[in-house]
Amino acid sequence: MSEHDLHRRVKANFAVLTISDTRTKKTDQSGRTAKELIGNDGHEVLTHKIIRNNKSLIQNTISEILQDD
Repeated sequence: MSEHDLHRRVKANFAVLTISDTRTKKTDQSGRTAKELIGNDGHEVLTHKIIRNNKSLIQNTISEILQDD
């Protein structure tokens, strides 16, 4: 690997998932902050979801996101 490769910027795609039974798009400050930080670093947030704290719902949502990629 060359020196140039070590310093090359890579643009990544992200999914921001907030796991909460009480947060909404309006009250999800951590999700908004994550999206802002990701965008400020030159990456893209493809989806932002708030998911209830339910194991199967979380697993299904992650599976759907990975299939959409």
